[in-house]
Parts: sequence; C-alpha cells; structure tokens
Amino acid sequence: MVAASLLGTLIALSLPPIYRATVTLLIEPRTQRVVQVQDVYDPSQGASGEYFATQYELLRSRDIASRVVDKLKLADNNDFLADTANQSTLDSVRKRIDWQRWLPGLPKQDTSKAATAEQKRERAISMVQYQTVVQPVPRTRLVRVHFLSSNAVLAQQVATALADVFIESGLESRLEATQRAGKWLTEKLSDLSAQLQRAEKALQNFRDQNQLVVVGGNRGLVDQDVIQNSQRVRDAQRTKLELANTYSKISAADGNANQLQKITALLQDSGVQKAKVGLLDAEQSLRTVEERYGRKHPQVAASLALVQSAQRTFREQLLIAADGLKNQYELAAETERQASGALANTTERIRQLDRKQYELGVLEREVQTNRQLYDLFQQRFKETDSTSSFEPLNARVTDAALLPKGPILPDRPRIVVFSAFIGFLLGVLLASLRHVLSEGLHSVEDLESAVQAPLFGVVPTIGRLSSASVIGQFRKDIRTPFAEGIRSILTAMRLAEVAGRKQCFVITSALPGEGKSSVAACLSLAMASSEKTLLLEMDLRAPSLRKPIGMPKQQAGVMEALTGSATIDEAIFVDAASGLHVIGVKQRPPNPSEIVGSAAFIALLAQLKGRYDRIIIDSPPCLAASDALMLSRQSDAVLFVTRADVTTAAAVRRAVHQLRTIGAPLIGCVFNRVDVKRNRDIYGHYQYAYRYYGK
Repeated sequence: MVAASLLGTLIALSLPPIYRATVTLLIEPRTQRVVQVQDVYDPSQGASGEYFATQYELLRSRDIASRVVDKLKLADNNDFLADTANQSTLDSVRKRIDWQRWLPGLPKQDTSKAATAEQKRERAISMVQYQTVVQPVPRTRLVRVHFLSSNAVLAQQVATALADVFIESGLESRLEATQRAGKWLTEKLSDLSAQLQRAEKALQNFRDQNQLVVVGGNRGLVDQDVIQNSQRVRDAQRTKLELANTYSKISAADGNANQLQKITALLQDSGVQKAKVGLLDAEQSLRTVEERYGRKHPQVAASLALVQSAQRTFREQLLIAADGLKNQYELAAETERQASGALANTTERIRQLDRKQYELGVLEREVQTNRQLYDLFQQRFKETDSTSSFEPLNARVTDAALLPKGPILPDRPRIVVFSAFIGFLLGVLLASLRHVLSEGLHSVEDLESAVQAPLFGVVPTIGRLSSASVIGQFRKDIRTPFAEGIRSILTAMRLAEVAGRKQCFVITSALPGEGKSSVAACLSLAMASSEKTLLLEMDLRAPSLRKPIGMPKQQAGVMEALTGSATIDEAIFVDAASGLHVIGVKQRPPNPSEIVGSAAFIALLAQLKGRYDRIIIDSPPCLAASDALMLSRQSDAVLFVTRADVTTAAAVRRAVHQLRTIGAPLIGCVFNRVDVKRNRDIYGHYQYAYRYYGK
C-alpha cells in the first residue's frame, strides 16, 4: 500500500494541469412553423429521447469538429497541437519519464519528419472530438458542452466555437433539406399528374368496352334468376327424393298386380281405393249368394263374374297409378336437370359481372389514389414554398463559455487515495492467495486430521533463532510461551502412559528443518529436572546437537561407543546445569542405516535402558531416511513433530503411513514454531500461555 501511494503521488505530481470551459445550450424539441401542417423536415418531431441523443452525438461528430478546426485555424496552432489534455495518464507519465534515454543501445526515435498540413488537420479534428464532453442536464432541455485543454484561453475559444458551429450547422441542414424537398416535390408532381391522366383514361376505356353504365341493375335481375332457379332445383330434388323409393318398387314389380298392391303409395291413390272398394263389395256379394243359394246356383255365376270384373278394374287402376307415379318422378328429374342448367348459366353470368365489377373497382381506386396523392403533393409544395424563407433556430446559447479560473484536473489527493486503496486491495489479494495456495498445515485441526493422533502440544515460534539460541533461551527463562509449550508436551507424554510406563521416546518429523532436534533437546532438559534422562542423538547424517548442548569437540560419540574405541561412560556428556546426559555424534558413518539396525546398537540401547529412567532419541526425518523407521521399532513411543505453515499435509500423511505400516507406537504429535500472534483465531485456547506470560 505504501508503494502504491508513493507511485500515485509521483503520477499525480507529473500530470499537467487541465482546464475546462463550458457553454450551455438550450435545444428546442420542435421548430415553430408559419404554416400549421406536417413539417417537410423536422428531425425533432415527437420530442423523443432519440432526438436529443442524436443532437448530443452531433455535438461530438467529426463534421462539427472539422468546422471548428477550420473556423479557429487550429491545424496551424502549434500550442493547440501540443495540448496534452487528450493524452491518457499513462501517456503523460511516459512522456515525462523518458526511460529509454537511460538505456544505451536503443535506437533513437526520429522526430525530424514534419507533419503535412492534412495530417495536422486530422490530428486537430481528433483532438477536438476527444477533448469535447457533452453533459445533458437531467429533466431539462439544457446541455452543457465542455472542452478540456491545458490552455485556458484555447478551452474558452473552442467551447464557444462548438456552440456557434452547432447552431449554424442546424440552420444549414434545414435550409438544404427544404431546398431538396422543393426540388423533389416539383419532379414528383409532374409524375403524379401523368399517372392520374393515364388512370382516368384507362377507367373510361374499360367502361366503354364493357358497357357498364347500369351494372348494378343487371346484377339485380341476374340475382333474381339465381334465386328462382335455386328454388326450382330444390323443389324438384325434394319431389324426386320423395318418389325415389316408390319408383324403385314399381320398377321392380314390372306390372305384377300382386306386387303393386303391396306398395303403400299406390294404395293411397283415389282410383285404386275406389276400385278396391268395388272389389270388396263384389267379393262380399259373392259370399252372400253362396251362403244363401249354394255354389251351383246361377246367381253365384253372375256374382262371380262381377268379382272378376272388379279384380280387372283394380289391377288396371294399380297400373294407372303406377304409371302416374313414374311420370311424376321422371318429370321431377327432368325439372331438376333443366333448373340446374339454368342455375349454372346464371351463376356464370354473375361471375362475369363480378370480374368486371372488380376490374372497374381497381381502376376507380387507382384513379382516386392518384388524385389524392396529386392533391397532397400539390398542397405540400405550396407549404414548402411559403416557409422556405423562414427557418427558426433549433438551439441557442443560454450561458456563454467563460475563461476558466483554475484547472479541474488532475485531482491529486484523489489519485493518491485511490492508489493507496488499490495497493491495499492488491496486498490483501496477494496475502489471501498466498494463504489459500499454501499447502502447509495452518491449524491444529489440519494437523490432527493428517496424523490421526492426539495433539500433545503447540510450541510457539521465538523468531529466526538457531538451535543453540533456542535451547539457550529455554535454559535461561522457563517463564516463556515456548517453555510452557515444551512442558505441556512433557505433561501429555506422561499422561499417555495409561497402558504402561514408556521409557524410550523417538522424536521424528516428516522432513528436515521442522525443529525436532530443538524439541528433543528441550524435552530432555525438562525431563532431567525430575528423572534421570539421556538424550541420544541418532541423526547420523546431519547431527546438530553438539554445539547447542555445549559438548567439547573431543567428546566421544555414539559411533565410538559402538566400535569400541570408547566406553559408554566416555561417550556420555553430562550437562552440569541440568544434569542431562547426552550421547552425541562425533564421527559420521558411511552407512547409517546399517548402524541403526546392527546388533551392536541394539545391545547399546539395551544397556542404556538399564541405566536411565528416560531416553529421548533424536532421529532423522522419516521421509529423508529409513533410520527413523528402524528406531521407531526399537522404542516405546514415537512423537511426531511438524512445523506450522511449512510442513504439507501430503508429507505428513506419507510419513505417518510409513510409521503405521511398520507398527511404530505413534502416540502423539507436536505443532512446532506456531506464530500465535498472527493466528489467534486459528489456535484458540493454545494462545493462553502467550497471553498469560505477557508476550
């Protein structure tokens, strides 16, 4: 944030001052016409937002800018061409800080070429467009036109010229549009007059050719014929439909009286009914005579003759009635055919009349349309001609541009504050990214989840000190958060002896540099105050305890005890202040893994267990060497040390997996070098000791 603030201050001080001149225009939404008709040319019709937006864009247009340049001769004004108001902040800083001149060997820019007149004019036009700011006043018809320049006088001149040129441009465009409209209307009137004459002539020719003087009357007569023929067709069809069944039965009987008398329609005929009655009377008379006189009586023969005569009459009447019904059916069919033909002819006549009527209507509408267009353009032409000499202003200046009293840019305090804010956000972002992308263990929960073992203690960091300084500070002052963390680990180790006392402890870690040697040394010093304790250094590849403990250079070590060049007592160093016994490493073996797994070391460790209450073994990291795994199998308990924010969860899981695979007695873990100040919310109650001791 400080760097960003300084950079912002340098940028703010390097920026040139910018002046602003402002002219206020009132833009009328509609021009006032002398003749109250629809305007020939009125871009403001409707006074919509689109109209005002168009006017704002015109104020920033290239045409207005080019007129201003030509009016003020800005293309020849070197002061204007050198104006820096159109440059961005980065360009201004780059121009003032010419870093290229400090680098030898870079080609120098060739500035000897002089710009042509056209290039100067184009540059001046671009500058006017870029430095012009149009600001509408909300809910009014006013618009403020600002012009920015590093020269106060030029800012005033260009702002005034912008307003004047905009008003003149509007007047010129209206006058030009009116002249174009008049010319176009004159040509259009001539074309419309010719079209109207051709349409009227075509209409009259069509009437003469088709004799359509009384088209409406002819159509009425034909409509009546259609109605009458339609009624005749319907009547004939109805009669034909009623007689169709009877006609088919009569045809099927083929003159058979017995079949004909079964047809109900024939029995309803008056002649048939009368003959039927006569037949019944004759038969009744015959039965009466037979009953009275017997069958052989002459009177019976006469009655029988009457019956036969009545039967012949009945059959004849049936045939006559059948012929009558057949004639009625055939007459209805013929009537239907004739009426249908007449109806079809009449319908065709109507279609012909409709087509002629349609063609006539088309011609009449064309004549009417051409006449209306001609009248409209004739009226418009007269209106345009009468108003061409009167063009009111569509914009006017309400506040002229004044000479700026002081610069408006740059706002140096704002730039500095904004730069500081950006620097602050960038710092927070980088810190957050660093925290999120870090793979180290950041909290106690992360450590317990990775190790799957209880946490024995949190050891606060005490700065960037060496192992000797850490151990020396632990010796010097036991009332520190670091010393309290060591004692909490010791307490947890003793409380973990529920299943039995543990004598030999291996202190290991996943990777080098996690502080396991310092933790092992401090734990040994703390144990030595109450129990006979031995600190056994078994990191044969990178031993680091001789100097922190204060062992003499000639002091024998573990290798000398194993090879027999020195006795165990000669290899043991006794710390006079604490009473701690230490076996360090003087000679580094070429094969540490074989030494740790040798029978001599096992025998040595057995001897040491018989002489000491507690043995703390400082082993190498699990992932760096296999010595730690072998030592873990020979110990009673393993304490796993991790470094906060450095040791990754993946490394811890791999190391713990190796320990559990060989059955190592992993009893707990230690969170070492924790920055409690920075992580108060993360480590919760573990910061209590830090607050308690007033650090």
